[in-house]
Amino acid sequence: MTTQAPQSPSDRRTRPLPVAASQRIAALAHALAQGDADALAEFWREAEAHGTPLVEPAPDGSGDCIATFLWRDGAAGAEGALVLLHTVTDSARDDLRQSMMERIPGSDVWHRSFRLGAAFHATYQLLPLAGAYAAFDPLAHGRRPEWLRIMAAAAPDPLCLRRFPNTQEQRQPMSVAAMPQAPLPPLDLAGGGCERHRFASAALGNQRDVWAYLPKGAAPRGLLVLFDGEVWEPRMRLSALLDHMIAAGRIPPLAVLMLDSIDAEARGRELPCNPQLARMLGEELLPWAAARWPQLAFGPERTVVSGQSYGGLASLYLGLHAPHLFGHALAQSASLWWPGEALPGREPGWLAREIAQVAPPTRFLITVGQREWMLAEPARELRDALAAVGRPALYREYDGGHDYLCWMGGLERGLTELCAGW
Repeated sequence: MTTQAPQSPSDRRTRPLPVAASQRIAALAHALAQGDADALAEFWREAEAHGTPLVEPAPDGSGDCIATFLWRDGAAGAEGALVLLHTVTDSARDDLRQSMMERIPGSDVWHRSFRLGAAFHATYQLLPLAGAYAAFDPLAHGRRPEWLRIMAAAAPDPLCLRRFPNTQEQRQPMSVAAMPQAPLPPLDLAGGGCERHRFASAALGNQRDVWAYLPKGAAPRGLLVLFDGEVWEPRMRLSALLDHMIAAGRIPPLAVLMLDSIDAEARGRELPCNPQLARMLGEELLPWAAARWPQLAFGPERTVVSGQSYGGLASLYLGLHAPHLFGHALAQSASLWWPGEALPGREPGWLAREIAQVAPPTRFLITVGQREWMLAEPARELRDALAAVGRPALYREYDGGHDYLCWMGGLERGLTELCAGW
């Protein structure tokens, strides 16, 4: 299942991509044109040793980077590949010519370079142009069904040294593109582990899995309730990161309840601004957890709710309407475009207006990607609304998009800030 909120169709754009020229590729092309017999082998040795994308400073001294993605002619039976760089490629999926690699004439090197900020970080995959995609039409994949078929066929970059789990269990892992100043979370950590329980809700009329993380060797000093648990623990292994952060003293011993979304339909119904969700959490989940683990009976001053996309929207709503449960709300890439079509009382900017009227005591931490073209401006409006009523939020923008790689780093840093002093 997908755990990211659907894009609002009215906000889907064909955007120019930051396609750039690489001096490293230009130098290789020049060397080959001059008959340098060793240049090609040396180039591939460098790529295999250092991994891709190849990163070089932008020549104008701006501090930006030129990131070059590579494909070796004939790999996987393909001549060339399409670069699927999260929130970059898909912002222009109506015209994928900008993401298709080009070949250096007379060589087996296919390449595509983008100009990116020094802190940019994202997951990506490559689509080998072979088999069903051998005669690829870059103008025929803008609609969602075609795009999903591309994502299902994509593969990790064989030259990239860093991998990241795919949120879709049936799909292949992601590769990681991180520029030199990117705030990456620790990857490939050992350890971790959670208890998995079945939880029934009368308020929502269903059952779901709940993954419970309990710190090892210490009594918890706070509680985090986290949405999309089926991704955070089985796929991302968040428990290993929590072990690491607690052992390093970056956060106090923290218990976490990670809630399964059940499926995409239930997620889209339950998470966006739903009073029944607040009822379930306050009347059912938190009492259930306190009865099972008495050490988890915390007041709102030591309870955090967090999520991303629809889960980020839910966290904001709960911080507004349930401050007696959650004194802290960490909202990442909140789907502030919801409900898409204006409903009475839900016109654009409605949540910011409600927060300004209520002025809740909740401590909000809001993060959003600079490349999330639908979400960044509403997040700034929400930040300003909170500041205007004397409840300034912690606010962070990162150079990335709607991506679990970015959200894992945001959760790592956000918990460090919100739980300090517990």
